[in-house]
Amino acid sequence: MVRSWNAWHHHMALIMLAMLILLSYKIKFMKFHKISLHGFILVMKFHNPLKILNAGKIARIFTSSLPE
Repeated sequence: MVRSWNAWHHHMALIMLAMLILLSYKIKFMKFHKISLHGFILVMKFHNPLKILNAGKIARIFTSSLPE
């Protein structure tokens, strides 16, 4: 939740920076493989070095992202 005008602009700047990073990765990797942004996000969730994943967590990540 944003409570001030400065906080709103800070939040929006961080979102735009994150989108710029994702778009640059998408453009970079499109040369090698045809991968969607959704697929890239799944790869980032799976290969995040800060998380310790077991088989159950990996299964939840992939099943939660499947279309219904």
